[in-house]
Amino acid sequence: MINVIEREKSGLSLAFLSRVITTALAVAKFKKSKYEISVFFVAKKEIQQLNRNFRKKDKATDVLSFSQLEGRSLILPKTEPVYLGDIFICVKVAQKQAKELGHAYQREIAVLLIHGVLHLLGYNHEKKNDFIKMNQLEQKIINRLAIK
Repeated sequence: MINVIEREKSGLSLAFLSRVITTALAVAKFKKSKYEISVFFVAKKEIQQLNRNFRKKDKATDVLSFSQLEGRSLILPKTEPVYLGDIFICVKVAQKQAKELGHAYQREIAVLLIHGVLHLLGYNHEKKNDFIKMNQLEQKIINRLAIK
């Protein structure tokens, strides 16, 4: 299940967001068929506050992920969905980045959403090898989605 909370209007359909998330999970070989993710589309002020509070960086950013899988092992009955976590995407930053990179806003949101999903699954880009691995997986997912 995917929960979409638009505190700032994204202009994207639930079908598109679901396709991006399910493709990312499939390519990343996530095995659970029942999962839940919340995606928040927010303004610069809100993402800046989150970035300041949780990462000690007082500036707006494009995407933040808060995994519910980190740091603990949780055994749930097979019938229960796994809550993977929350992804926050700043609409204005995404629009600006899309324009700067010369591609569609929809593609930028897909890239940010994929990045967020991979973080929820435990991927990171702190070390060079981890960055390369995560980047290659992101590209594989984007290619599979065939978003122009």
